Amino acid sequence: MMSVIHEADIWLMRMDFTFEFPRPTMPNVVYIGGFNCKPSKPLPLGLEEFMQSSGDHGVVVMSLGTLFGNLGPEISEVDRCSVCMSASERWFWRHLGATTQ
Repeated sequence: MMSVIHEADIWLMRMDFTFEFPRPTMPNVVYIGGFNCKPSKPLPLGLEEFMQSSGDHGVVVMSLGTLFGNLGPEISEVDRCSVCMSASERWFWRHLGATTQ
């Protein structure tokens, strides 16, 4: 197995270099990320209306995964509201944690 790895003429890396950390690669490395992506599906009607109603400023989609859900409702809601109020874009947040409302 090691001889196959050492004698490979080209390495096909199934990752997208735009999402990886910068690192040096050899000239025989080819990034082929995204080749197995599926065609997109249409948005649900309510979400499509939200996106289209944003006007010229657009929409910011924000998701911090599980980290944001563990911050606590007092911190997350204050930070969300202060950022959203100072921007002209519409905001779409993914928040799985508890809320104070």
